[in-house]
Amino acid sequence: MRDMTVPDFALPVPSDRDGGSFGPIPPWHRSFFRSVRYTFLNVFTYSGRASRAEYRRFFAFEMAFSVVLVVFLHAVEIFFRTFSALCPEDVVWGIILAILLLWTLASALVSLSLTARRFHDYGMTGALAPLVFLPLTTFLIGMFKGNPKPNRFGPPFDPARP
Repeated sequence: MRDMTVPDFALPVPSDRDGGSFGPIPPWHRSFFRSVRYTFLNVFTYSGRASRAEYRRFFAFEMAFSVVLVVFLHAVEIFFRTFSALCPEDVVWGIILAILLLWTLASALVSLSLTARRFHDYGMTGALAPLVFLPLTTFLIGMFKGNPKPNRFGPPFDPARP
């Protein structure tokens, strides 16, 4: 019986890397944020395949986080413009641009590795990953199913597998 004085969120949770007691958690069984976390942890992994769900979840997170970040930074800019005695305007703009640049670089690196793995799911080379920066390409890559058979990049994702 579990100790009821310890809240559920404080209990250790098996990580994706060690697989816990049931083996590795496949991407289609992960929650939204676990899937995004998994994608960020595999930022330099260009081998293997990426599921359509993993691809869609990351780009939905990327869009939502970008909007929230821009709104937040705009609010910070308005705050410092109102109280300009606290900090010079050039410093505020420098900090805002640095934060936006860091987020852009981080999301571009993750997008490249994820797109390379998504192309692997189609049986295509990951060298086509820079196409993700063309308009509508992200939508098209996430819309179609990958190759249902094993290919040179690994086995397909099997949603029936627990």
